[in-house]
Amino acid sequence: MGGFLVTGLVNDPDFASNVSHAYLYNAPGLGSFLGPSINTVLGWIGFAEAYDQSKISNIEAATGISPILGLGFDAALPIDIIIEDQMASDISNPPGARNHSQQVLTDALAVYSVYSQLAPNLDHKQLNKLVDVFGSTKDVSGASNSKTLESAVDALRVIL
Repeated sequence: MGGFLVTGLVNDPDFASNVSHAYLYNAPGLGSFLGPSINTVLGWIGFAEAYDQSKISNIEAATGISPILGLGFDAALPIDIIIEDQMASDISNPPGARNHSQQVLTDALAVYSVYSQLAPNLDHKQLNKLVDVFGSTKDVSGASNSKTLESAVDALRVIL
């Protein structure tokens, strides 16, 4: 479901009581290209967001560039997730949406899920550091960005 629609449902009086939490995945934001400017002006004149941001998790791919992400202002604070950069030359068959791909993001979230089950007290920023360190292939000769997630999981196999 699109981020704009989800944000509307969280705020709509007919639906808000039925929405305990909403998740946005690589959502472009609200207000299109002018969104950030509009949001800044509304903040200056004292208008707060008209929806409950605490009911929204805004999950975003944090690696590389995305053609869609960031077109408007964020509906909630972003939760950055490290993905394999689909714009890199070592990705042999990238999805059409590249770094905006939901599949790429959910693959990374699966790795984060494994890490968070092993270390449940870590927040997403700490998990980012673990995935970055254990999944990093930048110092390995001939290594590939396309193996970042595999390397992160493989590190657990070695450790455990």
